[in-house]
Amino acid sequence: MAESIAEHEAITAAIASGDEDAARRAAFDHITGGFSRYMTLAEPQSNSDA
Repeated sequence: MAESIAEHEAITAAIASGDEDAARRAAFDHITGGFSRYMTLAEPQSNSDA
């Protein structure tokens, strides 16, 4: 969750400073990072007790 908050802050800072390219990169990083984190959580966990 902390990563997502930091990503939102980066997007907001870039928008506030008027840096369109940085905002676009930060938004892209947030979307791809969020998807990657989601997919990691969605992966079936191995059962080492079996």
